[in-house]
Amino acid sequence: MAGLVNMKTLYFAAVVLALYFFIMDIILLHHIQAWSPVPGRQVKPPAMYDPFKPLSVKHIMIDHMTNYVYGPLSEYFNFFSNFSDIFPWITPNMISICHMITSVIAAKLIADDNLSCRQIGALVFEFRTYLDSLDGVVYRAHAKNKQYASNWGTLGYNVDMSADILAGGVLFLALTYRIWRNTPESNYSQIESSAAEQGLATKSSNGASDQKIPRKTLLIYFVLFGLRLLLSAYFWDHYVHKYHNLLEGNDATQKTQALRSDLAHSAPTLIIWWMWRIGNSGAFLEFIIASVVFDKVWEFVRFTHYVGWVFLITLVVASQIHTVEIASAISAVASKAM
Repeated sequence: MAGLVNMKTLYFAAVVLALYFFIMDIILLHHIQAWSPVPGRQVKPPAMYDPFKPLSVKHIMIDHMTNYVYGPLSEYFNFFSNFSDIFPWITPNMISICHMITSVIAAKLIADDNLSCRQIGALVFEFRTYLDSLDGVVYRAHAKNKQYASNWGTLGYNVDMSADILAGGVLFLALTYRIWRNTPESNYSQIESSAAEQGLATKSSNGASDQKIPRKTLLIYFVLFGLRLLLSAYFWDHYVHKYHNLLEGNDATQKTQALRSDLAHSAPTLIIWWMWRIGNSGAFLEFIIASVVFDKVWEFVRFTHYVGWVFLITLVVASQIHTVEIASAISAVASKAM
């Protein structure tokens, strides 16, 4: 089935985007080396938005699309249009509600059988992601605060988190609904055997026997897929909060702050932070949307069924061990200073 754009063009665009992310990550690494996570620091922002200044733990751990595409677009839009000043009555929560509605519209399109319609739905969902960045920009503009950090426990934080959960939820339901109605065929012998037992074998156009994957198997795959999306969102937010408190907290002494700066620049810290950039729920959603655009949803779900869990569990365990070690090192230095 033909889509909106030729597949070769889409693959070329994907390669260009990946190259752009690679170059920007190298520049980010350079800026991180000069960055010090000083607690309570009020960094004077540049006159023009800079995706690398001021840095924060959350800024470094955010996914690539938000960091390098939607973040700059929303910041430049607000800077040149003075949107937050011209429309001060438009609150971040109002924008969050708008991207809730947009995610439902996108999900309806993505559930369609027509590939062009699904690709339009993917574009609509990307617009939702842009709005998700814009609500943060408007919040920081109203608060006169350029620091890129979550305000855990506030009403705005809870509304934005609810909007993100809804977006992931309706996208998951749309994908599940479409796959459920259009059961994919399997080339895996163990699944084919199960399908044969249930009488699901069919004949392809060339006379070969094609077998549909049992719906029970599909349900297991997609339930675990949705659970992994939910857990990646929870643990990413959990460890952003932990790293923020450990390295950007307001309880640092001169000695502990020097240690914090060293820890923030250490190889284990940077590796774990970068892994969260590709392992958080935002990146997860972008991978899903890419699979919709390329019409490879089932292939993506099947490929990440085991790999995704191994990656997430390994990253969570590594992050937990690392944050405990950081806390112990800071406590040891703090106790000596007393």
